[in-house]
Amino acid sequence: MRMKSQNEKRLLLGLPPLACADSKVLILGSMPGKQSLENQRYYDYPYNRFWKIIFRLAEEEYSADYEVKKRMLEKCRIALWDAIDSCERENSSLDSKIKNAKANNIESFLNDYPSIKYVVTNGRTSEKYLTKYNPNVKHIYLPSTSPANASVKNVDEIWLKTLKELLNDF
Repeated sequence: MRMKSQNEKRLLLGLPPLACADSKVLILGSMPGKQSLENQRYYDYPYNRFWKIIFRLAEEEYSADYEVKKRMLEKCRIALWDAIDSCERENSSLDSKIKNAKANNIESFLNDYPSIKYVVTNGRTSEKYLTKYNPNVKHIYLPSTSPANASVKNVDEIWLKTLKELLNDF
């Protein structure tokens, strides 16, 4: 049996979308990190700000329970998915290590969920793959909620303000 080296790339398959019939906003990540894929839960790395932002938006107390997190998405009418369906990536969660990405068909997804009026990209890598493979999808860029994103101050406040504006547009 051949052992894989630490730097050997392996094919990763993304997670299925989370959406409900009345979702209004689709938030796209790039590709789940290592821990998220292992646990089959979006934004499972505890230092990512994503879920804390969603709980603040829902005006609810934060819970680490993934089923509660999914209910907060439904309450806020937010769908969640990734721009990338599959890719190769070294034993890492870094977007910079993504190779040979295959995209999700976001246009088809939006046709299946006609209530979605806005698409938001969570960071530059998500935006890059969305515009490369789904160029007709209009979107709003927001800075990454990843803890690796230290260059943008007030990420939480930027997200909250934008999501409130989008969701109040209905």
